[in-house]
Amino acid sequence: MHSNIAEGNGRPTTPDYLRHLGISRASLNEVRNHLHFIARKHPDAHGLAAAEERVVDVARPLSGLIKSLKRKMGQDK
Repeated sequence: MHSNIAEGNGRPTTPDYLRHLGISRASLNEVRNHLHFIARKHPDAHGLAAAEERVVDVARPLSGLIKSLKRKMGQDK
């Protein structure tokens, strides 16, 4: 995920950067899905709550960055 953010930041255009940020957000959602799957199959697994908190900690600024860049480009979606 971080590699996609770094690669996108090195791209020459904002749409390219946004595409890589979107890929990063999709990867983060995939991690969240895996955590939910683990929690269902192994409810006594340790560290799941902390991992979910970390996902939220990363998702919040990532979504904010995407929204900010879209706003600057006039794509308020």
